[in-house]
Amino acid sequence: MDNINIKKLAKELNLSTSTVSRAFRGNTDINQETKARILALANELNYEPENLKYGNSSGAYNVKTLATALKRQEMAAAFFLSVPGPKMIWQFGELGYDISIDQNGRTGEKPIYWEYNNNSGRKSLYNVFSKMIKWKIKNPVYKTTNYTHSLTGAIKYIKLMSSDVNVMVIGNFDVTAKDASIGFPVNGTWTDQLSGEAITVTGGYYSATLALGEYHVYSSAALR
Repeated sequence: MDNINIKKLAKELNLSTSTVSRAFRGNTDINQETKARILALANELNYEPENLKYGNSSGAYNVKTLATALKRQEMAAAFFLSVPGPKMIWQFGELGYDISIDQNGRTGEKPIYWEYNNNSGRKSLYNVFSKMIKWKIKNPVYKTTNYTHSLTGAIKYIKLMSSDVNVMVIGNFDVTAKDASIGFPVNGTWTDQLSGEAITVTGGYYSATLALGEYHVYSSAALR
């Protein structure tokens, strides 16, 4: 979800740009099937070949390099899989598959690269997918209807709220460090479920400078 082109998605899906935009904003007037189609295609259009071909850069930080592109895919997966509703993952997307969807035709046979499992960066991406999918299945907060998000600008977030646990997904999608000040639903200790890092939220806001490509999946209690 780095630089999704709403017009391109709308054209591919034969939908209006306003429908696609409302789906990303979480409007309830868009049915779940349409949302699923939009998010699935957004996932396809932002998979590894797009990063490697069109990725941005700043100094030594270059999204076109494989290691950086894979880390960006981790962040994109954390956001993609946190949006409530069903999800579709493109072939080997959890390993950073870098073969174009259009090779041999969109539905044509694609090569299978089992050696991806031997690459530490791809394995790290796989582990993020694995954890996010497990949490999505086992924790009711991922089915909540009480959520908000901001997917515009460099600093993006998704806020999931429920009676027993809250989840905040935060990421800096820019290629430079950015200051962030984001409202959290409750004060107290929040733990990044991916890194184990804990933060303390006071006054209802989390303020920090996020490094380029930095992201977190914070929760107010442990996720199953």
